[in-house]
Amino acid sequence: MEMHNEIEFKTMLTEQEYTHLLSSYSFTSYTQFNDYLDTTTGSFSKQKKGLRIRTKNGQYEVTVKTPTTELETLEQNWSLSKKQYEEFKQTGDLSYLHEQFSEPLQSIGSMETLRHEMPYKSGVIMVDFSKFLHTHDYELEFEVPVIQDGEREFHAFLQEHSIPYRPAKKKLVRMKEAMTRV
Repeated sequence: MEMHNEIEFKTMLTEQEYTHLLSSYSFTSYTQFNDYLDTTTGSFSKQKKGLRIRTKNGQYEVTVKTPTTELETLEQNWSLSKKQYEEFKQTGDLSYLHEQFSEPLQSIGSMETLRHEMPYKSGVIMVDFSKFLHTHDYELEFEVPVIQDGEREFHAFLQEHSIPYRPAKKKLVRMKEAMTRV
């Protein structure tokens, strides 16, 4: 298991802002699929934790995100082989990875994201187009090692591109909210 603190600043984008940013920089782009999970009793949701399996470039990663402050999240990651992932899809069992997965897990929804990323100042800029249920959205994330530097650089980037700050909820929250509208 790999564990680290994630510090990120986020804002929602319009389609025009998204297109403008893509045409303004040279990004590395890829598609990722997030399958969000919980127990049948909703134990991760009750603890305000997010659990997903991300598939990207033929790799599988289990991630648990636990908010520690408004801007910081403790992130725990485990790699899965394709065989382990296929077995999980059949059994819902990841208990061999960690005790917090002792209950069977089930999918609560999924999201496909076309991600464009590039190094920027002290961190990494990510420009996302996400599709889930019958909706889609655009988002800018800036992941950094230090809150103060990141906050200053994030707001300067927005100002440089005349993008207003629009609070962005976590992808899992946006997906759950979309589920209630279906």
